[in-house]
Amino acid sequence: MVDPVVGVVDPAEVAVVDLGGYVDGLPPAEIDALMPDGVHFTWDTATTVSDWLGPEIAAAWAEGQS
Repeated sequence: MVDPVVGVVDPAEVAVVDLGGYVDGLPPAEIDALMPDGVHFTWDTATTVSDWLGPEIAAAWAEGQS
């Protein structure tokens, strides 16, 4: 949570899911297919990414609950 006065995030309340690391670990041809402009996912490829991202977010949340 970001403190509204200070603007600081409490690390105990934040989890990071490394989407960049996931993408960097893919073969270059797959990266090109996911992000044809080199930066953005397309509507179609976002579904592919969400197949990985959704479970990662759920796992990060579950880890924070323990």
